[in-house]
Amino acid sequence: MTDGPGTTQGQAITAYGPSGIKGDSGVGALGGKPTDPGAPVTHEDIVEGRIPAKGGYLAPAVRIR
Repeated sequence: MTDGPGTTQGQAITAYGPSGIKGDSGVGALGGKPTDPGAPVTHEDIVEGRIPAKGGYLAPAVRIR
């Protein structure tokens, strides 16, 4: 999954899964420590716009079939 449009358009979203760490951007969106594991993200979270981001949520993803 990539972000866009805006200044981060095309950048891969990698820190919001249980196998990754939050990092600084995850802390801005979710709180906690940068070294904490990321929260799991479901398909529904992605297509319904429920991925936390600094200041709110990412826009719902456009599903490509």
